[in-house]
Amino acid sequence: MQEVLNKISNQINFHRMSTRKIGKQINTTHVTISNFLNGKSQMRSNTYGELLKEVFPNDVTTRRMCCERYFSQTDKPINKRLAMDYLAVHGEQELLKQLVDIEKTSHDKDNREWAYVYELIYLRNKGELSGKKLQKRLHQAKKEIKLSTTEMQILFEILSLFATADRRNFKLLNDTAAILLEEVDSISDPYLKLSFEYKIKECMIQGLLMSGEVEKARTTCHEIINREELRRRFPMIVATAYGTLGESYTFESFETATHYINQAIEILEKKLNARMSLRNDMMVNTIEFLKIMWKVGLNNVHPIHIAEKAYLEIQLGDNEKAIRMLERLKEENGELSAFQLYYLALAKNDKNLFAESLNKFEQLGNIFYSQLPKKNLGII
Repeated sequence: MQEVLNKISNQINFHRMSTRKIGKQINTTHVTISNFLNGKSQMRSNTYGELLKEVFPNDVTTRRMCCERYFSQTDKPINKRLAMDYLAVHGEQELLKQLVDIEKTSHDKDNREWAYVYELIYLRNKGELSGKKLQKRLHQAKKEIKLSTTEMQILFEILSLFATADRRNFKLLNDTAAILLEEVDSISDPYLKLSFEYKIKECMIQGLLMSGEVEKARTTCHEIINREELRRRFPMIVATAYGTLGESYTFESFETATHYINQAIEILEKKLNARMSLRNDMMVNTIEFLKIMWKVGLNNVHPIHIAEKAYLEIQLGDNEKAIRMLERLKEENGELSAFQLYYLALAKNDKNLFAESLNKFEQLGNIFYSQLPKKNLGII
């Protein structure tokens, strides 16, 4: 670990950085930084992560190495727990898995519980566990771990919230999020309180938007975007807020929608890890969808998914090709989604299919995108 401390100190000295300024930026004191670098004391894992961002702003490889060394060697149980959350929030999946595997056999029972739950977060972020499967694992977990701390009880409920989001049950999501935000106030640790609060709000903004509460969604997005410390501490959550804010203008303004989504892409486009890369691709796909819907530069649009390729063909005027693509998709999957039914209805100009699409959107509680078939049915 001394090698890492020397590396940080040398970087600070070489670039003549002020530990006083760094401390102010990351909400700690220059004395805390000096004592840590001199090996006199340990530093909270989240503060250590922020220190590395200041000292090595453009060197994610070095930051990753430094995190791996410190998070595995710190002997304070709370530091291990903070590290698990810090790595999860920043999308550092492999480092999170390494730490989780170590803490599964920790002598500290709280750390063993955290490792159990953060493994579920790891699996969800990897796309291996979501929706009903995640809910089932959570039900099973209640029999296996005690959830002995307030933080763990709330985190467990946040994971249940994630499962609700995966299942697209937006009304339940909104109701649960409102309750959880009140419970977060009982968390004493300032970092965990902030982290958990914005995990909930990250879910909530999508729930509000999809359930048709557009202004509430926008207000919460702006709150996230305008809180400066979140840009430094939780960049992926800020990117989600920009993306959701842009999406909220889908039916109002192509320019406004793409402006905000491009702000999200600016945060994500460095693709520092696989999770950021995936989130970036999702934002790019949303812009492709908007271009198709608004008929902007259609000859330069390259959608990934077959359904959106069919939508593009419709907007280019080749309805027959789109119908063949969508019917092939139905054969492969057994049914069409609400969006795919809408595309087929467009291609066939079929009011019954528009009504079927609307029904599917409403079953999901997706009031926002139900505007698509509603416009064609003359409802709005």
